Amino acid sequence: MLQKIGYETDLNLWLEETSAQLKRGDLQNIDIEHLVDELEGLAGRDKRELKSRLIVLYRSAYGYI
Repeated sequence: MLQKIGYETDLNLWLEETSAQLKRGDLQNIDIEHLVDELEGLAGRDKRELKSRLIVLYRSAYGYI
């Protein structure tokens, strides 16, 4: 029997296992709570990164640094 990989134990292995579960359609065993947390975190990081890059672009275009 395979040991379930914990989110708090090894994030990279957890991500790999969760990805494999999604690809197999094994939806009953997915750690939904942590998967949602990770997806929401990615969305927030992407928004902050976009904002930061737009500020740099704006400052470069208008000479403010």
